[in-house]
Amino acid sequence: MISVIIPLYNKEKSILDTVYSVLNQTYKDFELLIINDGSKDNSLKVVQSISDPRVVIVDKPNGGVSSARNAGIMNAKNEYLAFLDGDDIWHPEHLEILSTSLSQLDNETVGGVGTSFYKSNVKEFDESKFKEEKPEMIKDYFDFMSSPASRFNSSTLLVKKTKVLKTGLFDENLSYGEDVEFWYRLFSDYALIYNRTITTIYFVGAENRSAHYVMPLHKRFHLFDYKNKTTSEKKYLDKLVALILVDYFSQKAYKQVLIIAKMYFGRLLGALGYLFNIIKKKMK
Repeated sequence: MISVIIPLYNKEKSILDTVYSVLNQTYKDFELLIINDGSKDNSLKVVQSISDPRVVIVDKPNGGVSSARNAGIMNAKNEYLAFLDGDDIWHPEHLEILSTSLSQLDNETVGGVGTSFYKSNVKEFDESKFKEEKPEMIKDYFDFMSSPASRFNSSTLLVKKTKVLKTGLFDENLSYGEDVEFWYRLFSDYALIYNRTITTIYFVGAENRSAHYVMPLHKRFHLFDYKNKTTSEKKYLDKLVALILVDYFSQKAYKQVLIIAKMYFGRLLGALGYLFNIIKKKMK
């Protein structure tokens, strides 16, 4: 059985579509934990209107998305945990596809299994994007994630609770990049099983996206230690530096751009190399 965790904060316009994309899964053996993180709109009332015995609502004071996900992890009754943000959408076969790798997830070397996603302003799944692929074992997470290609996000991953508790819960001091930091730690110790099948819509038109705000540096994952790291891990960290620079530059947060550039001056060549690869990919 799988425990599905949805953090909820001010998503009254999005949450029902998200919830029903879970309830309509072909794989039925799950509980759905909706963690209301002190929403100030009608989000809580909206989810309380849902009549399904698989739905469990946890109402807590606002503590941020990491706090909400952690509450879901600690309240989950099952060993297998799947995450879904409160505005994203699952294809009906998402859990079915992930469930085919549950036995591999029991392997002591494997930390999680994930699928792919695409960004859209439309919540209806484009079936032309849904093409079933075979899962593959990713042993070098950092090399795999250094690619400009989209891989997975927090709405596509399934993990095992005991392994998460070993590597640590989500950092509640972070509000942006907290998921990147969480997966960084998990897949530093464990391998990833990756299925290229696209099973999730990242809904870009949702309300209250953290990407819509200039996030203070102390609230985002940005402190990277390059010391004694492998070549592939350094390459991955260069990618993260590049993405932070692009994010702040696009938001005209030039003070933060200068701070990051100064912090990682010795790695700017690697970060610029990653950006060059993105540009080259888009020009093809």
